Amino acid sequence: MTTVLVVSSSVKFFGQFRAAAELDNCEILTATSMSEAKKYLMLGGIHAVVINCPVSDGFGFDEAAQTADTYETPILLFVRQEIFADVSAKLKRQDIIILQKPNDREHIRAAAETLISQVSFAKKSAYESALDEKLNELKIISRAKILLMRQFSMSEAQAHRYIEKSAMDNGRTKKATAQGIIKAYRN
Repeated sequence: MTTVLVVSSSVKFFGQFRAAAELDNCEILTATSMSEAKKYLMLGGIHAVVINCPVSDGFGFDEAAQTADTYETPILLFVRQEIFADVSAKLKRQDIIILQKPNDREHIRAAAETLISQVSFAKKSAYESALDEKLNELKIISRAKILLMRQFSMSEAQAHRYIEKSAMDNGRTKKATAQGIIKAYRN
């Protein structure tokens, strides 16, 4: 489930955003200041942040950029119409969506959907990176097993056990142990 943190000095905004965004499959947390929001962010598990500017302890523009960088979360930033152009020019980033207020339900829903799609893309990218890393590790271990099987006439199970035991005895990962074997016995 995607967790969205909504930051606004106006408690009324929480209900308005929830109704307009129609984020049924998301958990929505609320904070009335950036300092309260940072407490949530430090705990982790926040996938996206919505900031209704200005917030009680600052404008929210610099905080948005800092939050996007520090916590690697996409941001939806609501700003007044008269400063929209300046803020948009200052924050030209893909991870910060800027929407002027007031705005209609359709634009708010579209911006919220874009925000959630950025979260989904980031989750998918992280998952794919983890899969790629695991596949790379398995390839390295398989190469090391093949070398051990050829060099010492071991079975695959014996080669696997040798790598596991060596890794455990030396306090190393199986990948690091396999890399050492490849380096030592490569022709």
